[in-house]
Amino acid sequence: VASAPPMAAIPPLSGMPPMHPPPVPPIPSGMNGSGSIMSMNTNANPMCLGPMNPVTPLQGSMNPATPMQLNSQNTMKALHVNPDDFYVCLHGLPFPPVESDVKEFFHGIRVDSVIIIKDHMGRLTGSGLVKFFTPQDAFEALKRNRMMLGQRFIEVTPATERQW
Repeated sequence: VASAPPMAAIPPLSGMPPMHPPPVPPIPSGMNGSGSIMSMNTNANPMCLGPMNPVTPLQGSMNPATPMQLNSQNTMKALHVNPDDFYVCLHGLPFPPVESDVKEFFHGIRVDSVIIIKDHMGRLTGSGLVKFFTPQDAFEALKRNRMMLGQRFIEVTPATERQW
């Protein structure tokens, strides 16, 4: 039976140099603990920008559907907006579904238009499509999934421009 080679002795801790982690820099002004941008006066990291924390410009494009981002020269430029980000699909609508009921379901969110879906025979299916003014409005609408409209739970799922 072979024995393991002897292990080198571990030096006592008192002989080791002290271990101090590097200091953590303070949170830059304009940022909260989550990394959300609080002010346009900071040099925002473009990697932090997206649908979850868009930048609303103080100047530049006045179209709310065109988000803006800061580039490395600290100037504004428009981000590409996916046209599918404006639409949601509804399932489980009460019968008969009424456009005004759908708009009331999304109270506080800017609805552009509503389509109540019918089958090939012209019968109501209990589904609908909703177009919003901005992707942020559609994102807020998705948070209403499984909420009540009348006596029905409504499923709210992402939709595409092609479905429209």
